[in-house]
Amino acid sequence: MVDILKKTALDKKTEEKTKQLKRQLTKQLHESYDVSEWCDSIIAINSELDNIVSTSPKIEFVGLGDEADDCDFTDAKAIFSSLNFCGCTKPDQALKHIKNGLEHIKKRHETEDTAWMEQNELHVFGNEGAATFFYYWADNERLIDHGSSVPGWLDDKGEMLLQRLIELGY
Repeated sequence: MVDILKKTALDKKTEEKTKQLKRQLTKQLHESYDVSEWCDSIIAINSELDNIVSTSPKIEFVGLGDEADDCDFTDAKAIFSSLNFCGCTKPDQALKHIKNGLEHIKKRHETEDTAWMEQNELHVFGNEGAATFFYYWADNERLIDHGSSVPGWLDDKGEMLLQRLIELGY
């Protein structure tokens, strides 16, 4: 089982730096509609976060099953909190998009119909770039697992989130 990094009890300096980087990314996203700028910002911030994590003495490695147990998907507010979303603007549409994306990944993994996969991907995401971004996001959130390319398949956490979003009516 692949070990994943779980942040636990980060010292105040590391916690503040992480918050500063999140604020920087949020500001960048609100100020620009240029996807290449977003990608550059995300890469730079991820690099900075990797540096923080690698130098932090208070890091704990846990198995994937443990991470799924720590998720709180009891309601929409808890889901937003678990995913570190602010919840402003159109949260219901965001949750519906996540549900549709996870459903697409699940169905895609279960079919060999390439034409259906491509057509449904465009229907769900609008274009290949948006689909790829969603797959990268889902991988980063540990909602999917994959071999040599994304999207792969839903892992336990992804299955749990999809099921809960369906139960909540999204």
